Amino acid sequence: MQHWLNSSALFLCAATSALTQQKPPASQTPQRISPVLIPRTRDQREQRYQAQHRILLKVVLTDTDGQPVSDLKERDFALLDNGQPQTLTSFQAVDDNQSPRPFHVIVLLDAVNNPARAIEHDRREIEKYLQARPSSLLNPTSIAVLGESGTTIGSSSRDREALLEQVKQLKDRIHPVSCQEDPDANRSFLNVWMPNAPATLQSTHALACLNERFERSVAALYKLASQQENVPGRVLLLWLGPGWPLLNEKEFTNDSAATRENFFHYLVELSTTLRESQITLDAVSSPDMMRKAELRNDHDNAFFEGVPTANDATAGSLGLQALAHQSGGQILVARRDLAAEITHSIDTENAYYILSFDSPPATTLAEFHTVRVNLNRPGMTVRTNTLYYAQP
Repeated sequence: MQHWLNSSALFLCAATSALTQQKPPASQTPQRISPVLIPRTRDQREQRYQAQHRILLKVVLTDTDGQPVSDLKERDFALLDNGQPQTLTSFQAVDDNQSPRPFHVIVLLDAVNNPARAIEHDRREIEKYLQARPSSLLNPTSIAVLGESGTTIGSSSRDREALLEQVKQLKDRIHPVSCQEDPDANRSFLNVWMPNAPATLQSTHALACLNERFERSVAALYKLASQQENVPGRVLLLWLGPGWPLLNEKEFTNDSAATRENFFHYLVELSTTLRESQITLDAVSSPDMMRKAELRNDHDNAFFEGVPTANDATAGSLGLQALAHQSGGQILVARRDLAAEITHSIDTENAYYILSFDSPPATTLAEFHTVRVNLNRPGMTVRTNTLYYAQP
C-alpha cells in the first residue's frame, strides 16, 4: 500500500529532524563549537543508564471471574525478555483504593472515525456511566474529543457533577469530521497510489478519506501521549469507537521500502512514548475482531504481536487494537451498554503491580524485544506491555 501521507503531521522522523536540518541565514557565518566533556560521577552514570534502559511495566492480573488479583508477592512473578529470564529491579503492588495518587482516566470521544449517531450515543453513555458513579470519583477523569483541530481535553476532575456538565455541554457541539472535497487533491492522490489503473474520482476520494482519517488519528494519539510524558502517574486512555482505518483495502498498491521504513520509525516512537508515559490504551466499543486468542489465526497474531523490522511494517501496524493490546490494554467489543464497558475498563485497573528490569543493551537501533510475565499460580489472565524497542 503506497499511501498519501502528510509527513509534517504524521511522521515524527520528519518533524524532529526539521530543526537540525535548517540552514543558517546567509548573513551568518557558522561557528565551530569544540566538544566539551562533562564529568559524571558513578551515580550520575547509573542514573543516565537507567533512564535509557530501565523498563517499567504495569501488570494487571484477573482471575477466572474477571476480578483483579492483588495479593501476589514478587516471588510469584517470572519475567522473560526475548524468552530470557530477567532479574526484577523493583516490585510494587498498587491498590488505587488506598493509593494517594490514583491513575488518571481520559475518556476520548472520536469524531474523526465515528458518524454523528455513534458520537451522540457514546456521549450519552458517558453520561450514563457518570450518573452511576459516586459523587466523588476515585480516579481523576478528563473528557477528550478528537475533532477537526486535533484532540481537546477538558479539565481533570473527580467531581461527578462537574464532569457531567462538561459532557452535557458537548451535545450538539461535536460533529463528524468530513474529509477534504478538493478534486485536485483527489486527482493527485490517484496519481500517487494508482498511476496506471483506472478509477473514478468518487472511489479515489473514498480511499483518500480513509488515509486522512488514519493520519489524523495516529498523529493525535502520538501528541496526546507526548503531553503525558512528564506528568506523574499512570494514565488509562479509553478510546471509544472502532478506531481508525487500517488502510488494507485491495485498491492500494504495495508499500515502498521508504513507506515501510517511515511506518516503522513512527511505530517505534509511538510505542515507546506510550510506554514511557505509562499509558494503558483501551479500545472500548471496538469491532468484534480478533479478541479471543483461541480464535486467532497466524495473520491475526502477527497483527497483535508487533513488528520486528521495517520490512514487516504496514499502516495496520499502527492500528488502535494492536496498540491497545501491546500497551497491556483491553479490547472491549461493541455492545449496547457502553457505560458498563467503561465501568469494567476502569474498575479492573484499580489493582495492579509495577515491575521494572534493566533492558540488555541493544546491538542496533530500535531492536525489537518481546516481554512476557509468567506466574506460579494457574488460572490467571495477565495484561502488561507485550513488547518494547531497545536502544544501544
